[in-house]
Amino acid sequence: MFSTQRQKIVFKLNKVSLFIALFLGISLWILLHHGILLGGDSERYLTGAKNILEGLPLTGKQPSYRAYIALVALCLKSGIGSLGLGVVQVVLSALSLVCLFKMGKTLSGARAGWIATLLVALNPEIQRWNFFILTESVYISSVIISCWVVMKTLEASTSKKKFGWGILAIGLFVFTAFVRPNGWVTLVVVFAFVFLQVVRKTTDRVISAAVLVLCLVILLTKVSAFQQGIQNEDPSKALTSGLILWGYPAWNLSMPVESNLESGFTGLFIYVVKHPLAALALGICRLGSELIHARPFYSSGHNLAITLFLVPVYAFALRGFLGIRHRVLAKLLASLILAQFLTVAATFSDWDGRFLLYVLPLIA
Repeated sequence: MFSTQRQKIVFKLNKVSLFIALFLGISLWILLHHGILLGGDSERYLTGAKNILEGLPLTGKQPSYRAYIALVALCLKSGIGSLGLGVVQVVLSALSLVCLFKMGKTLSGARAGWIATLLVALNPEIQRWNFFILTESVYISSVIISCWVVMKTLEASTSKKKFGWGILAIGLFVFTAFVRPNGWVTLVVVFAFVFLQVVRKTTDRVISAAVLVLCLVILLTKVSAFQQGIQNEDPSKALTSGLILWGYPAWNLSMPVESNLESGFTGLFIYVVKHPLAALALGICRLGSELIHARPFYSSGHNLAITLFLVPVYAFALRGFLGIRHRVLAKLLASLILAQFLTVAATFSDWDGRFLLYVLPLIA
């Protein structure tokens, strides 16, 4: 009996290992034959890495991406170069697939784990970023791996193990926060979520919420990286201009004119208070643009393929969540997905829909 059980376990492990090995093999083959690619923001990271290696400060928007820039600098310093960076991104992506499988299996069984893993591993919209010097690949992988570490923290059987996994989770989410600005929201959501899970009494929750808000204010007003990030990622300009889809002004909405509006989040808040319906309509349009993922400049075949993929994914994900909505891990994933959606609603939908990809693995 024990031999049969051991054979089943080995077979399951072999299936996962074989799939990951195949994924790594194909990805590394693509990388070695086509090399690492550059995107619109690649120069920002390469220049930032050069600044770090020369002992110079990061400039412009670079501080908001300091974790990724540090990774690029490390690869350049170690001699593996940009191609080595691609290998690191592929390996992190493979590791995130293992974590995604384990989370899916924990929530809904091995079949669900395999479905989620295959949907992500075989999705070219997600996997293509492994071959670019851009933050997308590392960010997507970091979010998945961090969520898995949170799952391990929740599953830990002793206080010592919970503490160890918890420290690792904090470190990973802090790293993710500095891969790109979206990570700031992720970090806040995770800390808020943990507070609500640990603190049960209403009075204690109110106090904890006040402490969290105070810490957030200090973080945004005293930490230079966040201050510069807020100045560089000014959402008030996108709001007043009616920006829906970045780089495609034909979709812009006509918004109420407000003269002498302050920049940053202060101006954003004032504008929303004065024009709540217009701001709400703009937010809904942005979110709708990101969720449909189709674009007027894509071919009909491309848009059809996107629709045929996403509609059933959304439908089955919603149905699946309703069945596991009371699970702590499911609540965390849903919170992170909602936070990303609200971020899109407050800023803009991206040209190629990459903002959806940051949470699509969690949806799947």
